[in-house]
This record gives sequence, C-alpha cells and structure tokens, in this order.
Amino acid sequence: MNESALEQVIVFTSFDSGQWYFPAIPVVVTDGNGRATLYSDSFLVKVGYSPADSSGQLRDIKEVMDVHIIDYTIYYIIAGILLFLLLAWLFYRWWKKREKRPAPILNSNLSAYQEAMQALDTLEKNNYLNTHNEKTYHTELAGIFKRYLSRHNQKHLLNKTTGDILIELKEMNTDTGDIGVVAEALRYTDAVKFAKFILLHSESAHALSLVRKSIESIEKKTVKTT
Repeated sequence: MNESALEQVIVFTSFDSGQWYFPAIPVVVTDGNGRATLYSDSFLVKVGYSPADSSGQLRDIKEVMDVHIIDYTIYYIIAGILLFLLLAWLFYRWWKKREKRPAPILNSNLSAYQEAMQALDTLEKNNYLNTHNEKTYHTELAGIFKRYLSRHNQKHLLNKTTGDILIELKEMNTDTGDIGVVAEALRYTDAVKFAKFILLHSESAHALSLVRKSIESIEKKTVKTT
C-alpha cells in the first residue's frame, strides 16, 4: 500500500483580531478509475496584533522631511504701501476737484426762492412807505430780485443795471410776458432811486407784487425743467 502526503498553503487575511473555526475541507483523490473524497480535520484560526515595536524608531510611509516656513511679511508690507499710495492718490484727486469747484454765490441756509419770498414778506411788513422812505423800499426791492437771480443762475448780478438784468432773463429763455413784468417792476425802482420820482403807495405795493410774481414764474419754470 502506497502512502501519499498532500500539502496546500492557504493564506488568510484579517483586519481585526479574533478567532474563527473552519469546517473540514473536502479533498477529492483519484487513482485510475477510482475516486475518493477525503476530509481534513476542522481547525481553529486565531488572528492577533503584531507585537509592538519598542525601539522608538519612526517607520512612516515616507522619510521625515524638513519643514520650510515661508515668511510673507515682506509681501504684506509691499501690499500695505501700495494701498496707502492708492488711497493718497484718490484723496489728492478728490481734493483737487474740491478746490476747482466754485463756491456757491451768496450762499444761504435757505434756497434762493425761500430767501426771496421771506425777504419780500419782511419788506412788505416794514413801514418804509408810511415814513416816506420810498428810496430804501425800492432799493431793497431791486436788491431782493437781483440776489434771487444771482443765486438762481450762480452769477454776480447785484451791481447789474436793469438793462443787464433783462438781457440775462432773455438768455434764460424767459417768457416775454415775464420779462415785461420784471421790466415794469425794476423801472419803478429806477425811477425812485435815480430820478427821485415819487410813487403812490399803491404803485410801490404793485411793484413788490410784480417782483413776487416774476420770481414765482421763474421758479415754476425751473421746477418743470428739472
């Protein structure tokens, strides 16, 4: 009787420790026309951790590398300087534009229209006509209109003559009727101021009414165009 020995290597892989029983493994043996099935014994497989390395040496996947720290301080300094120069340039441009911007003529907390209406109300309440002070009355009346027009057009018109004021109104494309109203009012004032002409109280009051009407007309046209 011949004896034979069979050997097979089986590799088990596990990612955790523990133990498992494996059942008998069948082995088919053929000899000529004969065939037999043999069974191995069941067996126990134990899986444990590899022993700890107490040598203290590093065994990483890669070798230990030196760390290079990049200092960005110089970049921050350059960026700060560039930002400062940009802000300084923007401030310089703003300041130059501010210097070139002309200061408002006859500036006031009130608008030109509000100031004129308030001045006319004050003049109307004063007692110039009853005290025979018609010249002061008409001087202030003309000044109110010229101040309003100066602020409205941002031009110095206080020292302009009646003819200059009418030309200014014509260049503003003011209606002919409104120019006529202004002309009538200013000619009243010129007659009193320069020709020492004596007007009736009603005529002086009418002149004030004409100035008020012309200012309101100019203001309404301005509001419509804006």
